[in-house]
Amino acid sequence: MSIGLLINYMSNVLKLFIHVVIPMILGGFLYILFREESLVMFDWFNSLGIESSIHYFRENINTNIHLPKWIVYSLPDGIWIY
Repeated sequence: MSIGLLINYMSNVLKLFIHVVIPMILGGFLYILFREESLVMFDWFNSLGIESSIHYFRENINTNIHLPKWIVYSLPDGIWIY
């Protein structure tokens, strides 16, 4: 593999990380930490056996941070569609 191809590949991986992975993680954290537990994904967490970990993070982080409603309810969609 030539240096040019390697640089192009790494550039594409970096773009994927910046434009796909990071927005998905940020939006996911907003959903997990600040949305209502009536969402179906919380049933999935229970089925996967990670409900106690999610509950721990929600109690310790959610009580210390108060975000405006537009961040909690609109920002994840905006992050994912940009």
